[in-house]
Amino acid sequence: MPNIVEGGQPTPKLDSSNCSMHAFDIGCRYSRVGQVFYSNRIHLKLEGGKLGSLWLGAFIGFLVTVVLGWAVPIVGHFIGGLVAGLIAGGGIGRGALAGFLAGILGGIIIAILLVMGLAAIGGLVGGGLGGLVGGLVGLVVGIAAIVLGIFGAIVAAIGGLVGGAIRKA
Repeated sequence: MPNIVEGGQPTPKLDSSNCSMHAFDIGCRYSRVGQVFYSNRIHLKLEGGKLGSLWLGAFIGFLVTVVLGWAVPIVGHFIGGLVAGLIAGGGIGRGALAGFLAGILGGIIIAILLVMGLAAIGGLVGGGLGGLVGGLVGLVVGIAAIVLGIFGAIVAAIGGLVGGAIRKA
């Protein structure tokens, strides 16, 4: 590996014994006369590692929403958003975003399945033209599913806001 310049000074070459990889923290460490430098560093930990994963929170919140949303629609979305906000952490804004993503993922997935399913059914029944018509009908119904999913996503965002506030405190 070539010398890496830190602050205008060439530094010693890195070797693999000084490199490490941890979850969300990849880097190589080397020192020169008591100073420690980092290079090729990707550092995603914020607030001392207390910040959770936004997408993991959204996905788990989505799963909770799927399980509870059918039985108790409003409460299920709220609890799914709450779980997403707790996992995402980082305050009310991040929690609300995780909750909203958890709520809207359902509408997006349903829309994709509707477009593909209705296009396939149309293609089987009416050939190429039937597939085109089925796909267009699926697109219209899928957009309606996303619009209706936004209402559940708003409830989930409120739950995520609460979850993010709990995690922050």
